Amino acid sequence: MRWKVNSVSYVIGLSQAQLVGKFFFRCSDQLDAVLSEGYFLVDPELTVGPMSKVLPLDSIKIHTVLPKLLGPFDEWKDRLMVSHKCAYNMIHFTPLQKLNSCSNSSYSISNQLQLNPNFSTTGTAPIALVVIYD
Repeated sequence: MRWKVNSVSYVIGLSQAQLVGKFFFRCSDQLDAVLSEGYFLVDPELTVGPMSKVLPLDSIKIHTVLPKLLGPFDEWKDRLMVSHKCAYNMIHFTPLQKLNSCSNSSYSISNQLQLNPNFSTTGTAPIALVVIYD
């Protein structure tokens, strides 16, 4: 990383970052006088497949779905087909667990170990999710 402060050029060598995010840095001299400080960003790397092919970050086309609005599992395939036909390549589901009956908020979970019983046509909570697309 190169930058210039008061006509003095600085170079910092960074090894491959292990953490993704925004980071603060400060450069100082031997007397701890601050010469420069700032932030830098480490972007995530999106890989796919056994060869870990790197994809551009904007290649994700994600659709967020509220499962509580999808109805029982046996109706999900047709309803999620809309995401597929609209060329989304990833679906983000808000929590699938049993929701708090007072608020019914998609993020107010009453039992994290139980799927929402509204997904079942028999009235009992389903015990497993099924593959919707091959």
